[in-house]
Amino acid sequence: MVGGSPYTDQLEDDRAFGQQELKKAGVSIIPQENFHSFDDALTYVRANPNRYVIKPSGEAQNIKQL
Repeated sequence: MVGGSPYTDQLEDDRAFGQQELKKAGVSIIPQENFHSFDDALTYVRANPNRYVIKPSGEAQNIKQL
């Protein structure tokens, strides 16, 4: 990114941070859960069956395989 700042870099790379900033600005955000491992996410989904969207954050968004 050309012309970015540490703040805008964090908005770009850290989804949870970006969502917090939107919420602070009064923008409605959808519920979200953050996980540090794939197994934790699977456990959550199995315990809470529903429709989900998976959005990687940070370094995970650079990995293109499961």
